[in-house]
Amino acid sequence: AWQGLPVDRNYVVSSRLPIRVGVAVGDTPASAAYGNHVVSVWREMGLFATIVYPYREGDVVDAVLRVTVNGGWRADTGANMAKGALVGLTLGLASVGLGHSMTGVHEATAGLFSRAGQVGFYTTNIETKVSWGIGADTNEVAAKAAALQIRRIAVGLASKFEADAGNI
Repeated sequence: AWQGLPVDRNYVVSSRLPIRVGVAVGDTPASAAYGNHVVSVWREMGLFATIVYPYREGDVVDAVLRVTVNGGWRADTGANMAKGALVGLTLGLASVGLGHSMTGVHEATAGLFSRAGQVGFYTTNIETKVSWGIGADTNEVAAKAAALQIRRIAVGLASKFEADAGNI
């Protein structure tokens, strides 16, 4: 069965931020689900010289990055119900081209703090719509959708950090 997930271009860090950063993740459900994965993507990118995660008070770092993710996924119920009815009316023939969809809407914030105080505050809003055919493996679709959303959150914040590299 088909799966419709957007394809993002690969984000490449223009220059590594030359700091040792400790990352602390917020206590929201979305932070718990995505936070450590976002940090993994930053490590793969080589975004910072060193990432200390999870950061604990007293760890030797140049700055602490406090990251919080809010939001979640919602089924596009109205559209899904209409598609289901159409599939039923066509005795399943329309299932080849119709399916279900959901949209992930997340906001990620990151405050960067040095010993002197707040260095910067960064926000990114990510919205991703995915769809899949009637017979698709929903666990596979959910895993791919989560991985895509994690990457988009990581890239969204990384681009904000890079834009503020002079201040950092």
